[in-house]
Amino acid sequence: MEKPRKAPAIEKTIPEINESDIKVRIIGTVKKPDKSGFTLERENNTIRVESQDNVDDGALVRVFGRPTNVNGNLVLSSELVQDVNCLNEKVYKKIKTQGL
Repeated sequence: MEKPRKAPAIEKTIPEINESDIKVRIIGTVKKPDKSGFTLERENNTIRVESQDNVDDGALVRVFGRPTNVNGNLVLSSELVQDVNCLNEKVYKKIKTQGL
């Protein structure tokens, strides 16, 4: 018997995320971390991330999570927060635009 598969995390930008998405992944800079999460910023857009992970202010991270509505605000409930400070953004953007 096959194990049930998890839904893939679809790469999106912050403005593209909506409540109907099952699972997304986004890259951004950590702002204002606290005990319950942090704000993720990318290209002047922000989203609140609920997370128990310990992250530093200013760190570049990739977040895998589920969008939810909390008090009328879209929030990302994280499943995984991955440090990507060593990511070469120029190469990453080039790969994304070329669809490699």
